[in-house]
Amino acid sequence: MRSPSTPLAVARKRAISAVHVLKTQAGMSDDEYRAMLQAQTGLTSSKDLDIAQLRRVLDHFARLGVKSQGRAKLDRVGTSRQRLLAKLTAQLNAAGRDRRYLDGMVKRIAKVDALEFCDEHALSKLIAALAIDAKRHGRAYP
Repeated sequence: MRSPSTPLAVARKRAISAVHVLKTQAGMSDDEYRAMLQAQTGLTSSKDLDIAQLRRVLDHFARLGVKSQGRAKLDRVGTSRQRLLAKLTAQLNAAGRDRRYLDGMVKRIAKVDALEFCDEHALSKLIAALAIDAKRHGRAYP
């Protein structure tokens, strides 16, 4: 079965493609490329990298003077996800709830095993559920 095409998954695929384009533009051999990945992330294959590690590799290429045109879109996706995660954290703190409570919500509402697998839409659903919970219990909505 194919994995879902979430905005984060699409951004990750584009970042992997950008890394390979930059590798070619920089004229790196396969051995040089894998050594660079090992030095930057501790891994030797771009398919094993998460979005933060891919950003680190793209930043490394930028320091080398090789720049990707798709970088702006990757930054926007990561930034909006970070804002949503910060909002969730603020809501949890205001409610006096812990991470286990959120983990249960993730399984129940987003139908995934962990928060890391939630796309922006699922994170928005979680924020809405916490807002409803705050209203139900008479708490201020952060």
